Amino acid sequence: MPKVTIELPKLHSGRNNSGGQIAVARNPARFKVIVCGRRWGKTTLGVHQSLDTGLRGGRVWWVAPTYKVAFVGWRMLKRLANRIPGAEIREGDRWVALPGGGEVWIKSADDPDSLRGEGLDGVVLDEVAQIKQAAWTEALSPALTDKKGWAIFIGTPKGKNWLYRLWQIAEKQPDWARWQKPTIDNPYIDVKEIERARRESTSINIFRQEYEADFGASQLQVYPDFDPVFHKWKWKIPQFKAFVGGLDFGGTSVGSHKSAGIFGGVTEADFLVELYEFEQSGSRVAEHQLNWMAECEARAKVLQRSLNHRPANNYHWYADRSQSGFIGVVAASGYSITPSLGGRNSVNSGVALVQGRLQVRGDGFSRIYYAPELTAFPAAMERYRYPEFTEEEVLEKPLQPNPLKVQDDMADGIRYQVEGLDAMVVGDPQELYKNLLPAVI
Repeated sequence: MPKVTIELPKLHSGRNNSGGQIAVARNPARFKVIVCGRRWGKTTLGVHQSLDTGLRGGRVWWVAPTYKVAFVGWRMLKRLANRIPGAEIREGDRWVALPGGGEVWIKSADDPDSLRGEGLDGVVLDEVAQIKQAAWTEALSPALTDKKGWAIFIGTPKGKNWLYRLWQIAEKQPDWARWQKPTIDNPYIDVKEIERARRESTSINIFRQEYEADFGASQLQVYPDFDPVFHKWKWKIPQFKAFVGGLDFGGTSVGSHKSAGIFGGVTEADFLVELYEFEQSGSRVAEHQLNWMAECEARAKVLQRSLNHRPANNYHWYADRSQSGFIGVVAASGYSITPSLGGRNSVNSGVALVQGRLQVRGDGFSRIYYAPELTAFPAAMERYRYPEFTEEEVLEKPLQPNPLKVQDDMADGIRYQVEGLDAMVVGDPQELYKNLLPAVI
């Protein structure tokens, strides 16, 4: 049988021969964490490693948050597989069968349970910060056990989530290695383009996160655990036990800050699913906001009837306590509304409650999601940031500053809503606590 030579994707050695992709590929560590800037070459590296194992007869999975994210890797994998004699591409199932019995599969992590049951020789987790941690701990890590397979974790920093925790693990654990690779490490990227991106960036910290793979830069985000893909509700509408809304009242002129509102349903399992949103300014904004509130409650009733759900006639709103005039108008209009708690540290306390709902629990789920049609909610969560201080200013500022008061209307409404849900008790204490205390006096 004639010998066949197969060329894998060419890896770069980094700018000024700093190591680049080649150093990562040659490192013998079983588990590799690569935190990289955009266009560094993570897809090429991942496909290279996948094919290298697949051509030796191994089974490898390329796992991304969604198939849409995985498309770039799949496109490169197909292009290279077409050059390999005897390789078979299964487009529908997104996998390549290689000569010698090896396989490379493209998988989506949107359902961690679908990743169970296969023994693997290797796995690439692409954009790992957007993948549920349970996909690794409960499915992929066990799949590597019998064959002692390898794993590569690749992504761009997005706050100190579980990618950051992997980054910390890789520094201390044997058989782990880690790299921080900025975009400029790719010798094929024009340095002038990187400088242009720096000049045009709306925030130096966003630039540092996206191009310099800087974990610290992303810490100006108030909600670093928010992910627009992960926190988007992907399942059928559940049975709700109650509905809660958060309101922030703005000015009446076009130039004023906006009035905002968020309205969601709460399930028996304590999932808060945001359903409807409001963000508007102008001379009749108060009237429009009241009309929107009426529409929310009406739509919630129609939604429950259409799904044959038990009616949850429990609607409650929470709003900025400093806006007592508007709260009075809302109450006089027949709505159940409660002022926010207020207080010296109320903003950061509320932020902590929202962050607590955003974090992924042991079951692989968070406790707050948003309906796919919402746009103001995810935008508000991503732009909500802390002030940027110089090193000198840090010494003079409080350790935990309040978030910036810039386009924060929706973020405030969300905070009032979650604060009301998680930090306030509404109802008869004797009834609420009857199973916890002998008596409430």
